[in-house]
Amino acid sequence: QFHAALKAWPESLFGKSRLVLSRARHRRCRVGHRCCEIEQPGFPSRNLRGSDDMALVIGAIAALAAVLAHACFDFVLHIPILAIITSALLAILAVPGQKKAPLVGEPRVSKFASGTCLFTRTVCPGIGTALLIFGVMFARSEWHFEMARLRYESSSGSLKQLDHLRQAREIDPHNPFAHNLGADAYVAAIDPKMPLVVQEAYLKKAETHYRSALKLYTQEVFGAIGFAEVLDAAGKSLEAERVLNNARTWVPLYGPVMQAQAEHWLRVGNVELAESYYHEARDAAAFRDWRAALSGLEKIAEWRKLTAANAKITDDEGQTEKASTTEDLADLE
Repeated sequence: QFHAALKAWPESLFGKSRLVLSRARHRRCRVGHRCCEIEQPGFPSRNLRGSDDMALVIGAIAALAAVLAHACFDFVLHIPILAIITSALLAILAVPGQKKAPLVGEPRVSKFASGTCLFTRTVCPGIGTALLIFGVMFARSEWHFEMARLRYESSSGSLKQLDHLRQAREIDPHNPFAHNLGADAYVAAIDPKMPLVVQEAYLKKAETHYRSALKLYTQEVFGAIGFAEVLDAAGKSLEAERVLNNARTWVPLYGPVMQAQAEHWLRVGNVELAESYYHEARDAAAFRDWRAALSGLEKIAEWRKLTAANAKITDDEGQTEKASTTEDLADLE
């Protein structure tokens, strides 16, 4: 009997502890100067920290925080699938857990808890519904854009993708990627064998699309790089410099922007600045393309060799001409 009682004592103590905790779970607790229920309807209870409801809520909050942080610097919510996923995450927050029926004699929920529950059940579904409608409406624009991108990748020299891009811009005129792809298509379609008037017209259309995309999305780095090339070709080197400097402020450690600055100064004719930017691109901290940077430095070295050789030939020819002139004068005397 003594051994049986000794063996049953921990079990009875554990059972009493569970009973005390279950009663304390329904009591009120002080949080600052407000009284709130530990078990609030509409929210996962604190004693269910390992439940699926709490895991879904934490995951939805983390995912929404990531989407909002990304949306501050990028153009993510114009992509329909991301808008639909965001609406699904808001739906999880709108109904984060199963609402349990109140127990007999359970204290009423505080006004603060009821207001918070009402807020999540109205604002989250409203924003989610708006994003869902937005995603469905602009899915057609995204389809036209993807079709244009596939055609551009398969035959970049043709203009078959312009019709899809036009329809994409008509449905979603605030999508900068449709403008950027249209500008890339016009630049890729330029052929040196074309008449000069046609080349200038294509450059003008590309400049217009790049300018519209940059107004809609100032952080678009690759669009700024293409825009600078078009501006250099149009003889607007000062504006191209400003565009690249603005892109550099957004991504100061980004190697492709340094590479674009080096190529810009090389097109302008400032070899010293081009060489310094090629060195920066070679040692860039992010997205470093050292092969392209070394290729640019090799071009500059070859250019300097050719310049020195041409200068030497010119000097030799000048000395030879001077000597022949002296001989002619001597003969005349």
